[in-house]
Amino acid sequence: MARTGTCSWRDVRMAASVIMFLGASASELVAQQAAPPPPPVREGKAEFAFVATSGNSSTQSIGAAGDVTYRPPAWVLNGKVIFVRNEANDLVSARSLATLGRAARVLTPRLQAFGQHQYLRDLFSGIAHRNSLDGGLSYLVLGTAKNTLFADGGIGYLREQRLLAADLSTATGLAGLRYKLALSSTADFTDDLLTTMDFAEAGTWRLAQAAALTARLATALSLKVSNQIRFVNVPVPGFERTDTITSTALVVSF
Repeated sequence: MARTGTCSWRDVRMAASVIMFLGASASELVAQQAAPPPPPVREGKAEFAFVATSGNSSTQSIGAAGDVTYRPPAWVLNGKVIFVRNEANDLVSARSLATLGRAARVLTPRLQAFGQHQYLRDLFSGIAHRNSLDGGLSYLVLGTAKNTLFADGGIGYLREQRLLAADLSTATGLAGLRYKLALSSTADFTDDLLTTMDFAEAGTWRLAQAAALTARLATALSLKVSNQIRFVNVPVPGFERTDTITSTALVVSF
């Protein structure tokens, strides 16, 4: 005959063991779902945008960019290039070229040491050539399948050749954030923010921010809408402090 209304310590221990096993299994399943998938060893993107008008006004806007990443064991190597040109009524009104080369050594799953070189040529901002060499640490603040956030900090040296003004050479300090949000399996949002402070001139600082929304159209083809902001609180004399670039481009992944 079955007993009702009573239980033994053996039953309690068995129930507790089952609960602990189910809880551990659920925690492991959640952790597996939350963990981001390992990134590919090699990946690259090329994007191109072109807009032209004719008739009462004649304009042409060209945007091209490339981004390549290679991940050998314990390293992350990345290269970027961005070119923008705008022409209105046969008169060029904007043209800039920016590049980035970065090498990061993976120290722990969350910590990296990096070195990078950045170049900018933007005559319409009064900059003939800007070269900066930086080094520092990058820390993974948040790393899940949906959200990824890196915080960067370091020091560097900047050399800027200017139009109609004295050249600038100074040591710098930098701090930045790099964020990625996976909206779905075919769309993501990214936002990179970098602030640089000049040591040679108190109060001189720069901010570079780039936000982009990318949606995949086909296996290797995506549509990207982006906005870039470049700000310097003490610009080259005669030029504005803020430049913005907004574009819609087709992106080919390889």
